[in-house]
Amino acid sequence: MTSTVHVTGDARPECIRPLRNVVASLARDEGLTDAQVYDVKLCVSEAITNAVKHAYPESEPGTVDVSVEEVGDMLAVVVADHGHVRKKSWKEHGGFGLAWVERLTHGLTFTAASDGTTVEMLFLLPRTRETPAPPVSARDAVRLSQDLSQAWLLAAGSS
Repeated sequence: MTSTVHVTGDARPECIRPLRNVVASLARDEGLTDAQVYDVKLCVSEAITNAVKHAYPESEPGTVDVSVEEVGDMLAVVVADHGHVRKKSWKEHGGFGLAWVERLTHGLTFTAASDGTTVEMLFLLPRTRETPAPPVSARDAVRLSQDLSQAWLLAAGSS
């Protein structure tokens, strides 16, 4: 990808899937595996869904902007709305969605301003044979497994 791809959709639930699919297609074209594309789709869906649910009052229509760009060895995906700020930090939100996004990306930036919210997500692009990806340590694998188990137990307890 040599330039930024930018798409805009209405901040309505029926627009989440088409916007997400554009990003997934671009990620696949950049060589991400099916599992990596699934992670990208999950993260992008969460960011767009948050914009649809929280950015605009029901009576006020709005848009969601999505841009995708290759930046070095990263795929940068930005989801932005132009709605009203409700939370200054995604951690104030209290949900699990952006916490999962933080785990699945190689970088997450959440910016809430008076003119809208921007979520920037970075995904590692496939490396060449000369620069293999660093291995995941056993400690990190165990920690992730414990975190997933804890999240599952919390989710099961709330139903």
